[in-house]
Amino acid sequence: EYIIVGEVRGQEAITLFQAMNTGHTTFSTMHADSVQTVINRLENEPINVPRPMVQSLDVLCVQVLARQGNERVRRAKVLAEIEGIDQRTGELDYANIYEWSPTEDVFAEHNSSLLNDIREERGWSQSELLTELEDRQRFLTYLRDEGVNDYRRFTAHINKYYADKQAALDLIEGVETAT
Repeated sequence: EYIIVGEVRGQEAITLFQAMNTGHTTFSTMHADSVQTVINRLENEPINVPRPMVQSLDVLCVQVLARQGNERVRRAKVLAEIEGIDQRTGELDYANIYEWSPTEDVFAEHNSSLLNDIREERGWSQSELLTELEDRQRFLTYLRDEGVNDYRRFTAHINKYYADKQAALDLIEGVETAT
């Protein structure tokens, strides 16, 4: 169901974007310090993904290695949604949906057109969308707290969530009630 490419540096990106453009869910990484740098790297040597293919990206996440007290921590600096090509300028449009504030170590949230698309596609009300997001956050927090960090175990838990969401949430309720 998913195509994962560890890091794109060259022509393998074309294969990744071809898969993406045929409807496959894809994940990949690359080194860049901003959303604009990612776009520039994708569209130029040595990667050279054509702009119409790059616009098929839904979400870009830029991570940083930061200090929190005496600890080095990873944080998602920006989560951006690709909105398409601006008809006036020909540039790729994107919107920063979440931005990390290092001073407070919190995320500022902005309106997400992708979440609105998902809500409409599923026929959910705004309240149902928010409930689903909260449920998923609780489930992922539970997996983290339980030390589920092996991809096989993680995938098995995610599959259980999708197969029987209520049973997965009941499991969390049992743990939350016990603590």
